[in-house]
Amino acid sequence: MAMTLRIVTMAIGSLILLAAPGWAADHRNLEEGGPTDIEDAYPIAFRSIEQQTLFNFESNGERGDIFELEPELKWGFIKNAHVALRVPFFLGEGDRKESGDLNLEGLYNFNVETRRLPAMALSVGVEFPSGNDSSGVDATAKGILTKGIQRARFHFNAGFTFVGANKRQERDFRYKFGLGADHPLDFGLFPLRIGLDNLVIANVVVEQSALTGKPPLWTGEIGGRHQFNPWTVFAIGAGAGLSRGAPDYRLTIAYQYTFAAF
Repeated sequence: MAMTLRIVTMAIGSLILLAAPGWAADHRNLEEGGPTDIEDAYPIAFRSIEQQTLFNFESNGERGDIFELEPELKWGFIKNAHVALRVPFFLGEGDRKESGDLNLEGLYNFNVETRRLPAMALSVGVEFPSGNDSSGVDATAKGILTKGIQRARFHFNAGFTFVGANKRQERDFRYKFGLGADHPLDFGLFPLRIGLDNLVIANVVVEQSALTGKPPLWTGEIGGRHQFNPWTVFAIGAGAGLSRGAPDYRLTIAYQYTFAAF
């Protein structure tokens, strides 16, 4: 498995070296985790390569705090689609299970937004047991809807995860739903340029607990994305648990850089 990770690292490095700045980033292209769990129905630009680094702190009360560092690389290899490779690393007193697991995901947009219909996309991901205390291959399928109303956009995410090797008292199937919206910062109160460079996001997420017999976990999140230049986006977000068992609070920082492809 160590050899596999070295090969993946070399492949990522080769893609970055072959790329050069030139494709513009889209700060309205919402990524899961950057800075909230909501995602929009659009892939990154065709032939572009996007690198994102996410840092997340989560307070879980008696279960202990968790620090997460997650590098991710996306490639718009065909029109209306991209593939993504990411590896999360966990530190802290909380549950560090699956730290170092290799995640491979593909997103395809099969319908652009029209006056009546929202944009629609399907995301499929596989998590390989390359990390800490991990076994079995997990698979996730997620449907994504995005619809604009004036300057705001509304998003609905519905994800389902099939656990390849669940342990005792763990579910072998889990769901996760998210509903949110984004809007340029100005709201008519600031100069247009401020609104174009800054985006605010708010959403609520409910997901099934990994343990059988436990209630669903509800979380509310807010965040913002700032575009420094055509290639660089910085994001920050915060979340709080709305139900028993959910994390007390969560803080997220994300950095995104877009390359031109070869």
